[in-house]
Amino acid sequence: MGPGHYYSQHASALRAELGRAVARDDLRALHRRSPARHLLVAARQFLLLGLAAWGLVRFAHPLAWVPLAVVQGFTVFNFTVLLHEVVHHAVFDRRQPRLERLLAFLYAIPSGISASQFTRWHLDHHAELGSAESDPKRHHLSPKRNARWVKLLYCTPALFPIYFRAARLEAATYPPALQRRIRGERLVYGEAEYRWTLTKNGLFGMVAFLNTETLSNDQSGERLFDSFATGAGFGFRFMLNKRSQTNLCLDIGFGKEGSSAVYFAVQEAF
Repeated sequence: MGPGHYYSQHASALRAELGRAVARDDLRALHRRSPARHLLVAARQFLLLGLAAWGLVRFAHPLAWVPLAVVQGFTVFNFTVLLHEVVHHAVFDRRQPRLERLLAFLYAIPSGISASQFTRWHLDHHAELGSAESDPKRHHLSPKRNARWVKLLYCTPALFPIYFRAARLEAATYPPALQRRIRGERLVYGEAEYRWTLTKNGLFGMVAFLNTETLSNDQSGERLFDSFATGAGFGFRFMLNKRSQTNLCLDIGFGKEGSSAVYFAVQEAF
Protein backbone atom coordinates (compact mmCIF):
# COMPACT_ATOMS: atom_id res chain seq x y z
CA MET A 1 0.00 0.00 0.00
CA GLY A 2 1.91 3.01 -1.30
CA PRO A 3 2.38 6.26 0.59
CA GLY A 4 0.29 8.15 -1.96
CA HIS A 5 -2.90 6.23 -1.25
CA TYR A 6 -5.71 7.72 0.81
CA TYR A 7 -5.54 5.21 3.66
CA SER A 8 -1.76 5.58 4.13
CA GLN A 9 -2.11 9.34 4.27
CA HIS A 10 -4.83 9.30 6.93
CA ALA A 11 -4.16 6.22 9.09
CA SER A 12 -0.75 6.90 10.62
CA ALA A 13 -2.26 7.80 14.02
CA LEU A 14 -4.48 4.70 13.96
CA ARG A 15 -1.52 2.42 13.15
CA ALA A 16 0.52 3.95 15.96
CA GLU A 17 -2.35 3.45 18.42
CA LEU A 18 -2.79 -0.18 17.35
CA GLY A 19 0.95 -0.73 17.73
CA ARG A 20 0.77 0.42 21.33
CA ALA A 21 -2.40 -1.55 22.10
CA VAL A 22 -1.47 -4.93 20.56
CA ALA A 23 1.75 -6.73 21.47
CA ARG A 24 4.03 -7.94 18.67
CA ASP A 25 3.71 -11.58 19.76
CA ASP A 26 -0.07 -11.29 19.57
CA LEU A 27 0.20 -9.83 16.06
CA ARG A 28 2.43 -12.72 14.98
CA ALA A 29 -0.08 -15.20 16.38
CA LEU A 30 -2.92 -13.48 14.51
CA HIS A 31 -0.94 -13.67 11.27
CA ARG A 32 0.01 -17.36 11.63
CA ARG A 33 -1.03 -19.31 8.51
CA SER A 34 -2.29 -22.89 8.29
CA PRO A 35 -2.53 -24.19 4.71
CA ALA A 36 -3.92 -27.56 5.87
CA ARG A 37 -6.73 -25.96 7.84
CA HIS A 38 -7.57 -23.63 4.96
CA LEU A 39 -7.74 -26.50 2.45
CA LEU A 40 -9.87 -28.59 4.83
CA VAL A 41 -12.34 -25.72 5.16
CA ALA A 42 -12.36 -25.33 1.36
CA ALA A 43 -13.08 -29.05 0.90
CA ARG A 44 -15.94 -28.80 3.39
CA GLN A 45 -17.39 -25.83 1.49
CA PHE A 46 -17.28 -27.68 -1.83
CA LEU A 47 -18.96 -30.67 -0.16
CA LEU A 48 -21.70 -28.45 1.28
CA LEU A 49 -22.23 -26.78 -2.08
CA GLY A 50 -22.52 -30.12 -3.84
CA LEU A 51 -24.90 -31.59 -1.28
CA ALA A 52 -27.10 -28.48 -1.32
CA ALA A 53 -27.24 -28.52 -5.13
CA TRP A 54 -28.13 -32.23 -5.12
CA GLY A 55 -30.87 -31.63 -2.55
CA LEU A 56 -32.36 -28.76 -4.55
CA VAL A 57 -32.61 -31.03 -7.58
CA ARG A 58 -33.84 -34.01 -5.58
CA PHE A 59 -36.52 -32.42 -3.39
CA ALA A 60 -39.45 -30.26 -4.51
CA HIS A 61 -41.14 -29.62 -1.17
CA PRO A 62 -40.57 -26.08 0.21
CA LEU A 63 -39.72 -27.48 3.67
CA ALA A 64 -36.71 -29.12 2.00
CA TRP A 65 -35.56 -26.75 -0.72
CA VAL A 66 -35.96 -23.47 1.21
CA PRO A 67 -33.40 -24.35 3.93
CA LEU A 68 -31.19 -25.96 1.27
CA ALA A 69 -31.29 -22.74 -0.74
CA VAL A 70 -30.28 -20.79 2.38
CA VAL A 71 -27.37 -23.15 3.00
CA GLN A 72 -26.30 -22.88 -0.62
CA GLY A 73 -26.47 -19.08 -0.50
CA PHE A 74 -24.28 -18.84 2.59
CA THR A 75 -21.88 -21.38 1.10
CA VAL A 76 -21.52 -19.34 -2.08
CA PHE A 77 -20.79 -16.26 0.03
CA ASN A 78 -18.27 -18.19 2.11
CA PHE A 79 -16.25 -18.88 -1.04
CA THR A 80 -15.67 -15.13 -1.34
CA VAL A 81 -14.25 -15.26 2.21
CA LEU A 82 -11.80 -17.95 1.08
CA LEU A 83 -11.00 -15.83 -1.98
CA HIS A 84 -10.34 -12.90 0.36
CA GLU A 85 -7.70 -15.00 2.17
CA VAL A 86 -6.01 -15.79 -1.15
CA VAL A 87 -5.98 -12.13 -2.19
CA HIS A 88 -4.14 -11.23 1.04
CA HIS A 89 -1.71 -14.18 0.69
CA ALA A 90 -3.03 -15.58 3.98
CA VAL A 91 -3.05 -19.27 2.95
CA PHE A 92 0.59 -20.35 2.55
CA ASP A 93 3.66 -19.44 4.58
CA ARG A 94 5.37 -18.27 1.39
CA ARG A 95 3.98 -16.80 -1.81
CA GLN A 96 2.74 -19.53 -4.16
CA PRO A 97 1.61 -17.63 -7.30
CA ARG A 98 0.38 -20.64 -9.29
CA LEU A 99 -1.43 -22.31 -6.41
CA GLU A 100 -2.95 -19.00 -5.29
CA ARG A 101 -4.08 -18.30 -8.84
CA LEU A 102 -5.73 -21.72 -9.05
CA LEU A 103 -7.46 -21.36 -5.68
CA ALA A 104 -8.67 -17.86 -6.56
CA PHE A 105 -10.20 -19.16 -9.80
CA LEU A 106 -11.93 -22.07 -8.02
CA TYR A 107 -13.29 -19.89 -5.22
CA ALA A 108 -14.65 -17.32 -7.67
CA ILE A 109 -16.64 -19.84 -9.74
CA PRO A 110 -19.60 -20.45 -7.36
CA SER A 111 -20.52 -16.75 -7.22
CA GLY A 112 -19.70 -16.05 -10.88
CA ILE A 113 -17.27 -13.26 -10.09
CA SER A 114 -13.85 -12.77 -11.68
CA ALA A 115 -10.88 -13.52 -9.43
CA SER A 116 -8.80 -10.82 -11.14
CA GLN A 117 -11.58 -8.25 -10.80
CA PHE A 118 -12.12 -9.12 -7.13
CA THR A 119 -8.38 -8.85 -6.44
CA ARG A 120 -8.06 -5.43 -8.07
CA TRP A 121 -11.32 -4.22 -6.49
CA HIS A 122 -10.42 -5.38 -3.00
CA LEU A 123 -6.83 -4.14 -2.98
CA ASP A 124 -8.00 -0.76 -4.29
CA HIS A 125 -10.58 -0.75 -1.49
CA HIS A 126 -7.83 -1.26 1.10
CA ALA A 127 -5.49 1.30 -0.46
CA GLU A 128 -8.18 3.99 -0.74
CA LEU A 129 -10.19 3.09 2.37
CA GLY A 130 -12.10 6.18 3.55
CA SER A 131 -12.14 7.98 0.22
CA ALA A 132 -15.62 8.70 -1.12
CA GLU A 133 -14.38 8.59 -4.73
CA SER A 134 -11.29 6.36 -4.97
CA ASP A 135 -12.55 3.54 -2.74
CA PRO A 136 -14.56 1.40 -5.24
CA LYS A 137 -16.61 -0.25 -2.51
CA ARG A 138 -17.70 3.03 -0.93
CA HIS A 139 -18.14 4.78 -4.27
CA HIS A 140 -20.11 2.10 -6.18
CA LEU A 141 -21.39 -0.48 -3.68
CA SER A 142 -22.21 1.13 -0.34
CA PRO A 143 -25.84 2.27 0.06
CA LYS A 144 -26.29 5.94 -0.84
CA ARG A 145 -29.59 6.10 1.02
CA ASN A 146 -29.66 5.68 4.79
CA ALA A 147 -32.80 3.56 4.96
CA ARG A 148 -33.26 0.22 6.69
CA TRP A 149 -35.04 -1.40 3.74
CA VAL A 150 -32.18 -0.43 1.42
CA LYS A 151 -29.62 -1.95 3.78
CA LEU A 152 -31.79 -5.05 4.12
CA LEU A 153 -31.45 -5.66 0.38
CA TYR A 154 -27.76 -6.34 0.96
CA CYS A 155 -28.78 -9.39 3.04
CA THR A 156 -30.82 -10.89 0.18
CA PRO A 157 -30.07 -12.27 -3.31
CA ALA A 158 -30.47 -8.67 -4.52
CA LEU A 159 -26.83 -8.27 -3.51
CA PHE A 160 -25.77 -10.12 -6.66
CA PRO A 161 -27.11 -7.59 -9.23
CA ILE A 162 -26.07 -4.75 -6.89
CA TYR A 163 -22.52 -6.08 -6.73
CA PHE A 164 -22.28 -6.92 -10.43
CA ARG A 165 -23.46 -3.42 -11.36
CA ALA A 166 -20.82 -1.90 -9.07
CA ALA A 167 -18.15 -4.23 -10.48
CA ARG A 168 -19.09 -3.32 -14.06
CA LEU A 169 -18.81 0.41 -13.36
CA GLU A 170 -15.43 0.06 -11.67
CA ALA A 171 -14.05 -2.43 -14.22
CA ALA A 172 -14.75 0.09 -16.99
CA THR A 173 -11.89 2.20 -15.54
CA TYR A 174 -9.35 -0.66 -15.66
CA PRO A 175 -6.62 -1.03 -18.33
CA PRO A 176 -7.77 -2.90 -21.48
CA ALA A 177 -5.53 -5.92 -20.74
CA LEU A 178 -7.12 -6.40 -17.30
CA GLN A 179 -10.61 -5.98 -18.75
CA ARG A 180 -9.92 -8.77 -21.24
CA ARG A 181 -8.68 -11.06 -18.47
CA ILE A 182 -11.81 -10.36 -16.42
CA ARG A 183 -14.08 -11.20 -19.36
CA GLY A 184 -12.18 -14.45 -19.90
CA GLU A 185 -12.63 -15.50 -16.27
CA ARG A 186 -16.37 -15.00 -16.49
CA LEU A 187 -16.79 -17.62 -19.23
CA VAL A 188 -16.45 -21.41 -19.05
CA TYR A 189 -16.47 -23.40 -22.28
CA GLY A 190 -16.22 -27.11 -22.93
CA GLU A 191 -16.32 -29.23 -26.09
CA ALA A 192 -16.13 -32.92 -26.96
CA GLU A 193 -15.51 -34.34 -30.44
CA TYR A 194 -15.50 -37.77 -32.05
CA ARG A 195 -13.51 -38.10 -35.28
CA TRP A 196 -13.25 -40.95 -37.77
CA THR A 197 -11.93 -41.51 -41.28
CA LEU A 198 -14.01 -42.39 -44.34
CA THR A 199 -11.13 -43.68 -46.46
CA LYS A 200 -8.27 -46.06 -45.66
CA ASN A 201 -5.63 -43.49 -46.57
CA GLY A 202 -7.13 -40.97 -44.13
CA LEU A 203 -7.73 -38.37 -46.84
CA PHE A 204 -11.41 -37.90 -46.01
CA GLY A 205 -13.00 -37.97 -42.58
CA MET A 206 -15.90 -36.78 -40.45
CA VAL A 207 -16.41 -35.38 -36.98
CA ALA A 208 -19.33 -35.09 -34.54
CA PHE A 209 -19.13 -32.48 -31.81
CA LEU A 210 -20.98 -31.24 -28.73
CA ASN A 211 -20.14 -28.03 -26.88
CA THR A 212 -21.57 -25.84 -24.16
CA GLU A 213 -20.66 -22.59 -22.45
CA THR A 214 -21.81 -20.50 -19.51
CA LEU A 215 -20.94 -16.95 -18.54
CA SER A 216 -21.74 -14.33 -15.95
CA ASN A 217 -23.48 -11.07 -16.85
CA ASP A 218 -23.06 -7.90 -14.80
CA GLN A 219 -26.18 -6.21 -16.15
CA SER A 220 -28.61 -9.07 -15.49
CA GLY A 221 -26.85 -10.42 -12.39
CA GLU A 222 -26.64 -13.87 -13.99
CA ARG A 223 -23.89 -16.03 -12.53
CA LEU A 224 -21.73 -18.77 -13.98
CA PHE A 225 -23.67 -22.04 -14.35
CA ASP A 226 -27.07 -20.33 -14.00
CA SER A 227 -27.70 -21.16 -17.66
CA PHE A 228 -25.91 -22.85 -20.55
CA ALA A 229 -25.72 -22.28 -24.30
CA THR A 230 -25.30 -25.72 -25.88
CA GLY A 231 -24.60 -26.60 -29.49
CA ALA A 232 -23.95 -29.73 -31.53
CA GLY A 233 -23.24 -30.71 -35.10
CA PHE A 234 -21.09 -32.61 -37.56
CA GLY A 235 -18.42 -31.84 -40.07
CA PHE A 236 -16.19 -33.09 -42.87
CA ARG A 237 -12.39 -33.22 -43.05
CA PHE A 238 -10.10 -33.21 -46.08
CA MET A 239 -6.40 -33.75 -45.29
CA LEU A 240 -4.24 -31.18 -47.07
CA ASN A 241 -0.88 -32.28 -45.64
CA LYS A 242 -0.26 -35.67 -44.00
CA ARG A 243 3.09 -34.65 -42.51
CA SER A 244 1.71 -31.68 -40.60
CA GLN A 245 -1.76 -33.25 -40.17
CA THR A 246 -3.35 -30.13 -41.68
CA ASN A 247 -7.05 -30.51 -42.51
CA LEU A 248 -9.55 -28.46 -44.47
CA CYS A 249 -12.66 -28.33 -42.25
CA LEU A 250 -16.35 -27.86 -43.03
CA ASP A 251 -18.62 -27.89 -39.96
CA ILE A 252 -22.39 -27.54 -39.64
CA GLY A 253 -23.62 -26.62 -36.16
CA PHE A 254 -26.98 -26.24 -34.44
CA GLY A 255 -27.66 -24.24 -31.27
CA LYS A 256 -30.35 -22.76 -29.07
CA GLU A 257 -33.71 -21.61 -30.42
CA GLY A 258 -33.20 -23.25 -33.81
CA SER A 259 -30.01 -21.37 -34.68
CA SER A 260 -27.54 -22.92 -37.12
CA ALA A 261 -24.29 -22.01 -38.82
CA VAL A 262 -21.72 -23.29 -41.32
CA TYR A 263 -17.98 -22.91 -40.65
CA PHE A 264 -14.93 -23.23 -42.90
CA ALA A 265 -11.46 -23.52 -41.39
CA VAL A 266 -7.96 -24.81 -42.02
CA GLN A 267 -6.74 -27.06 -39.17
CA GLU A 268 -8.64 -27.88 -35.97
CA ALA A 269 -8.13 -26.02 -32.71
CA PHE A 270 -7.07 -29.31 -31.04
